[in-house]
Amino acid sequence: MKSIEFKVGILILIALIVLLFGSRWFSEVQFGQKTHLVRVLFSDAGGLLVGDNVLVVGVKKGKVREINLMGREVEIVFTLDKKVSLYSDAHFSILDVAFVSGTKNLRVDPGMSGIPLDLSQPARGDATTSLSMVRLAEITVSLVEVLDLLQEKLLNEETVGSIQESIKNFHRVSEDLSNLVQESQGDIKRGAKNFSAISSKLKKTVESKEIEAALRRLDVITARLDTLTAYINSDTTTIGKLIHDKGLYDSTKETLDSLQALITDIKKNPKRYITVKIF
Repeated sequence: MKSIEFKVGILILIALIVLLFGSRWFSEVQFGQKTHLVRVLFSDAGGLLVGDNVLVVGVKKGKVREINLMGREVEIVFTLDKKVSLYSDAHFSILDVAFVSGTKNLRVDPGMSGIPLDLSQPARGDATTSLSMVRLAEITVSLVEVLDLLQEKLLNEETVGSIQESIKNFHRVSEDLSNLVQESQGDIKRGAKNFSAISSKLKKTVESKEIEAALRRLDVITARLDTLTAYINSDTTTIGKLIHDKGLYDSTKETLDSLQALITDIKKNPKRYITVKIF
């Protein structure tokens, strides 16, 4: 009798365990038309594991059920609440939750195109950009190698000595420049005073009445020159006609040439033109 009760107790315990864990499973799988399976291809799983959460706008809406290697790609199969509608412009990405522990989530952006996503074909996931601890370790090792190389090539005794010498030279130049400035302070002050005095005298000269009168006279002379230039350039004045009328210029030149020839002939043959009679 006790043996039967013991067996019944064991069966009840097993049933409770199955009920406890099975209820969680069946609540998220394709049962009662509450969820559906979605397949997405990634170039790298990025450390995602079976059982990790599927988040839609930060809200848990499914679980990762399978991770299958498909050649050089990875197929992620996950359950998704049927209330979430997926469209052709949906995006799938792997998201870091806890960097140190390496916990990941599958992030789903349902899209907004209005064209339903074809669930009969695997969707294409975004490139994995998460930084794993292994990758971080590789980067750290590379960084240490680069620092060692820099220390070996650049921070050797010769280079350090050159840098120290350059710093000393810079200090010396700074001190010399400071001494030069201090020694030249008197000259700089005198130069500033002289410049101030010259500026003051120049200002007084510009503002004096003599300069004002000279400027007025210069304005008058400029106005007269403008009038004379206009008079010469005018076609109505004698000078203007001589300048602009080519015919008058040619006639005048011809007359002058004839007069010059006459004067020359008189000098050569004065008797021809001058007759002297003595009574």
